[in-house]
Amino acid sequence: MALSSEEVLQQRSIRAAVFLGPNRVEVLDRPVPQLATRSDVLIAVEACGICGTDLHLLSDPPRHPATPGVVLGHEIVGRVVEVGSETVGIPVGERVVVAPNTWCGSCQMCRAGVLSACLHSSTIGIFRDGGLADVASVPERACHPISKHLPAQIAALTEPLSCVMNGLHRARPLPGEVAVIYGAGAIGLLFLAVLRSAGVRCIVVEPAQLRRATAASMGALGVVHPDPAEVSAAVRAYSPEGADLAVDAVGNQVAAAIRDTRPRG
Repeated sequence: MALSSEEVLQQRSIRAAVFLGPNRVEVLDRPVPQLATRSDVLIAVEACGICGTDLHLLSDPPRHPATPGVVLGHEIVGRVVEVGSETVGIPVGERVVVAPNTWCGSCQMCRAGVLSACLHSSTIGIFRDGGLADVASVPERACHPISKHLPAQIAALTEPLSCVMNGLHRARPLPGEVAVIYGAGAIGLLFLAVLRSAGVRCIVVEPAQLRRATAASMGALGVVHPDPAEVSAAVRAYSPEGADLAVDAVGNQVAAAIRDTRPRG
């Protein structure tokens, strides 16, 4: 049974997954966090995804910077149990997901409306404490209300889905186009789901049998091994000049994406 807001705040400590350096993360007891600023809210965390970025933080040498001692976790869903004195729109009891990249709102780039290039940006779960904990303090403006009926394990996919939507807003796919997706992990499969819903025909490139089967069950037009000749044949069977859109959901397939995409794709 879920604790009330009062019961959450009366706890003496919480559990938290703490980043201690390359190859080092421990679940430790921490004091219940206080509101970091007067515009923050406290969230009783229901679920928090583990991202590929979290693995990059822990690799040795690290493939992404992070603050030692920080609580990991940036794919957060939970219930607001306390609000700061300067919050304006998220009440106690609201169920929310969290956008982890924060911005200052006052630097030159923020004033120009380019929040992703904020000169003083930070990231929840990487540079400030995140959601792999019982309770987390996050900025109110990072919170987005969700239905109380949405299962927590599905709601935790909101942040990676937002990354997918950002890419597709840039790519502007059209119904009937052909897309080739490299990788059928969480991000690749989210791209597949969204592109399929938009009427795009998708070919997925994936070596792992379980992921290949999942992509096929989700309606991929074709699922192929990452052999260049096999990929090229599959793509050109539907689009002789090459794919209209290529998605590198692995992180190291840009050369293949260029090879298999038509001019101006």
